[in-house]
Amino acid sequence: MILDLDIQGTHPHGAVTLSGLLVEGWVHVTGSLGRLRLLHTTLVPGRALDHDGLPKTTLPSLVAEAGTTGALKNTELRVEIAFSITGPLRLPVHATGLWLLDSLVDGLGTPAITSPVSTDPAPTGWLERSTLFGAAHFHELTLGSEMIFTAPVVCDRRQEGCVRFSFLPDGSQVAQRYRCQPDLEIAARTEEAEKAKGAPLSKVERDALRQSVFAWLAPSFTADRYGQPAYGQLHLACPQQITTGAADGSEMGAFCHLKQPQREANLRLRLEEYLPFGLEPGIVYVT
Repeated sequence: MILDLDIQGTHPHGAVTLSGLLVEGWVHVTGSLGRLRLLHTTLVPGRALDHDGLPKTTLPSLVAEAGTTGALKNTELRVEIAFSITGPLRLPVHATGLWLLDSLVDGLGTPAITSPVSTDPAPTGWLERSTLFGAAHFHELTLGSEMIFTAPVVCDRRQEGCVRFSFLPDGSQVAQRYRCQPDLEIAARTEEAEKAKGAPLSKVERDALRQSVFAWLAPSFTADRYGQPAYGQLHLACPQQITTGAADGSEMGAFCHLKQPQREANLRLRLEEYLPFGLEPGIVYVT
């Protein structure tokens, strides 16, 4: 475990890798750095927990300086995060980009990902199989795949990019969407309602249908506070459209790589095959 970590970049092609660390504090990148990688690393959301297990602050876990006066800093910076947990991320818009894989970013009631300059967005993002607790603001989202956004995500540039097999809350502004929720469910229910009616729905009917879907189709978690055993785990009552909404039928979000629906289906199949006649299998879930 380490506390605050200051990284002073002295060369735009320099690289720093943090692997297998627990940081109770924040990572502060000054100067100009080429690449920062976080692998299997935790930047404690809130920088530390108090005696009640609550975050001590809502300040960001990672800040890369933008250099708003004089020469820009971190213009070549690539931030790559995989299999990690962090608090809020603050990255300058002119950086090369953010790659986020199989991770969880907790905004603690503030934006999960944005720029250290309040009027700017974060740089271009490539996000896969991750969960964001909080809003996000990107210059561009080149790829968002099997993501869970619990608050609206906004991209300033939407002419390119794609978000696929992800949950996007109402108010999100991204590029092309493919099989995202709740859009997919709304489209299916609209088609079903128009078929039953025999005519297109009116605007009032469409709006009412959208609101009815928004009311129940949203991610729910067993725990949404860092430090709890089931932190970031989808609740058993979470809608199936999310728990099996990934490209391969797995769950969206940070635990997509566990392939829980497939493992459960395989287990049920084997239990039914080998159980004595008259018995039925049951599964007891643990965190």
